[in-house]
Amino acid sequence: MSDERRPRVPASHTPDSDPGPADRLGSVEPTATENEVPVVYSVATPGGGRRGFLKTLSRGVLASSTAALASCDGKDSSSPSSPTQTSFTLSGTVTNQSTGSPISGASVEAVDGINAGKKTTTGSSGSYSLTGLLQSGFTVRASEASCSPVSKGITLMSDMRQDFALPPVAAQSTFTMAGVVSNKNTSKGIGGGKVIVVDGPNANKSSSTDGNGYYSIPALVRGGFTGRASASGYNSADKPVGIDGDTRVDFQLVPVAPPPCTCNPVCTCNPVCTCNPVCTCQSYSSCSCQSQHYWYPN
Repeated sequence: MSDERRPRVPASHTPDSDPGPADRLGSVEPTATENEVPVVYSVATPGGGRRGFLKTLSRGVLASSTAALASCDGKDSSSPSSPTQTSFTLSGTVTNQSTGSPISGASVEAVDGINAGKKTTTGSSGSYSLTGLLQSGFTVRASEASCSPVSKGITLMSDMRQDFALPPVAAQSTFTMAGVVSNKNTSKGIGGGKVIVVDGPNANKSSSTDGNGYYSIPALVRGGFTGRASASGYNSADKPVGIDGDTRVDFQLVPVAPPPCTCNPVCTCNPVCTCNPVCTCQSYSSCSCQSQHYWYPN
């Protein structure tokens, strides 16, 4: 390699004031305060002749190791303890929406959220107190058998009051009369018959009977009236009826009596018996003939 291409190395220059290696090491001996913590020495600038290194003293290592072990143990005595969770109370009254009167024995219950299932009942004054509730949002429902239930969504942040006004269940205003129309002699149902309301506020409401004699007349208002059942071949029957709810009314009809025997010009009885030319009717069910040509009841 030629002299032109060989890199030039500057001549080493050591000032008279620059200490030797031993003196340089001595110049970095730790002070009293440096004995407590690790000391990091930075990298020297070019030409300075010093190299950075970590000088860790024995007491500094011991202190650092103790702190690390305490951290690994997972116990930090300086951290604050978790606050105790506080519970709250929801209270109020349950009343009848129509009358404003208090409802005794109504149920008040949290139906969802972290308080789900907690419930209580109202006292004689309609008041309730639902205790032990945690801070949250949830739905609370008030209910009672004679009224429609009411639900409300609340957000509980502290003790809170919530009143409920329950609408009463609408009273039934119309009713149904139903039953069976049957043959009084045989107790068999009569199909094709009819049951009708003869008078009163429900007049002319009616129903036909099915093959088993069953009928049903809905939408009858409260009150009294006359019910009448009829069918072809039967005498009709009337019954007084009082409606204050769904009511069963049965009817029994008597068959119409067959016509008497006729003897002129022929003998016709019931069941059928025809004699020719002369006959004598003994009853509606039989006849005797004075001729050899005759037909007995079939």
